[in-house]
Amino acid sequence: MNWIAISGIAETVSAFGVIISLIYVGLQIRQNTIASRAANYQQWVDTQVNVNRALSDDPAITELIDRANHDFASLSTAELLRLQMVFYNHFKQWNVAFTNDKYSLLDKEKWQLVEHGYELFIPHTPALRHMWGYCGSVYDEGFRTHVETVIARAQNNLTSTKP
Repeated sequence: MNWIAISGIAETVSAFGVIISLIYVGLQIRQNTIASRAANYQQWVDTQVNVNRALSDDPAITELIDRANHDFASLSTAELLRLQMVFYNHFKQWNVAFTNDKYSLLDKEKWQLVEHGYELFIPHTPALRHMWGYCGSVYDEGFRTHVETVIARAQNNLTSTKP
């Protein structure tokens, strides 16, 4: 066997090794992406649970939200400030999920679950819609447009289902 034939065989084996390495790297990247998306979603869920727990553990906040849902105009300045902080946290959580979806850091099905939760919540929480007017300006245009679209859709669904 001559050196040219040996060289050709070595190049073929090397090329095959490079292809195998690229396939392996691709699989590793895919697995890392899946793990990263799962971790992002779990972190979002953990934070959301903590925010919701803080709300449910404090009767004063739940009573404030209930009153704001029925008579928003009756709230004092201090109550408005407290309510603004409550809903700011919810809007921030929604914005985190929106941004994660925008940059493909969240699985589409998980994003749809997040969205569905807000779409169910919005029609029954007029205070949220009022507070968006106070808090919405601090977010980027893409998120503002998205929230306003979801709120409008929820309001349309609410009015179309009334007898």
